[in-house]
Amino acid sequence: MTSDRTPLASAELYLCLSRAFLTPVRHVTREELRDALLPDLRELAGQLPAISDDWLARFTATLDAVDSSQQLLLGYSKLFLTPPAPAPLNLGAHLDGAIQGRSALRIEALYRRHGLERATDFHDLPDHLALNLQWLAWMLSRWLEAHPNGSPAPDSDTAPESRDIVHDLHAMLQEITHPGVARLRQAIAVAVDASRPEQQLWQWLVELTQHQLAHDMAWLSPLAVAQAMPASSQARVDKQPVADNEPTDDNAYGRCVVSATAMDCRVCGERFPPDAVLSEMHERLTTAGLDAAHLALCSQCREVDTASPAMTPPSHEQSPARSAMRGKSG
Repeated sequence: MTSDRTPLASAELYLCLSRAFLTPVRHVTREELRDALLPDLRELAGQLPAISDDWLARFTATLDAVDSSQQLLLGYSKLFLTPPAPAPLNLGAHLDGAIQGRSALRIEALYRRHGLERATDFHDLPDHLALNLQWLAWMLSRWLEAHPNGSPAPDSDTAPESRDIVHDLHAMLQEITHPGVARLRQAIAVAVDASRPEQQLWQWLVELTQHQLAHDMAWLSPLAVAQAMPASSQARVDKQPVADNEPTDDNAYGRCVVSATAMDCRVCGERFPPDAVLSEMHERLTTAGLDAAHLALCSQCREVDTASPAMTPPSHEQSPARSAMRGKSG
């Protein structure tokens, strides 16, 4: 298990990186990266193995080689913005090959589950890396609030809210953020001009992001596995009666008793017990050799209006983690 300090340090790093990846929106300058981001990274390096001495040396040298804020923005635009952008910061573009695909919808569902709303000055899609990193920081801070006395053992009995936080954090990291950033990093490696420090600087920041995501997955995984479903809930599911193969209800759904095997929601990943009708529909389709994956939708995600606006990045003031750029957050 990780030290109690590490989740807070992770949240602080994600806020720092989030602000950097919002450079055009927040008008982040070269001086801000040098005078605010770099000191924060050096301070966090003592707590986060992802910020290695080698990485810090490369990043510092690259930042020193950037002549101006305009050059910094040109490097950002070359990689992330200018059509056709070789490495967009929208995770869904790397996971789904398109915008507003399944990954973006799942991200949006997870944002909504935790009551977040879109900021009026955020005009990108919900799968933007900067927004996703802020959500991770927000969730880590909520987990810390639920465990003020330290990290619980992986097999300890915790409150449902804490289990939900761990589950959703792990699901986002494992299935969305980490694989999306890994593919983003690969795209940058192909597109970057190693002779241009204003491009290479962003390559180093994405590399750091991927390494930190991997570290956080490592300490969250034991908790997520142990708390995936309370033993009492699993026992209730296991005790459900199983029906005979032959229906005796004239094909009417909901009358034949079938096994209520828990499902994983295809949108948010939450494990949920299906109702009688859904269970029987799933059983009949699979028995007939047909795909029933589309039925795995929890009640919350059924109510999600996917046409409504994307989620808000949680403001820095809402989190116990410090502001990403000291005194300069917008």
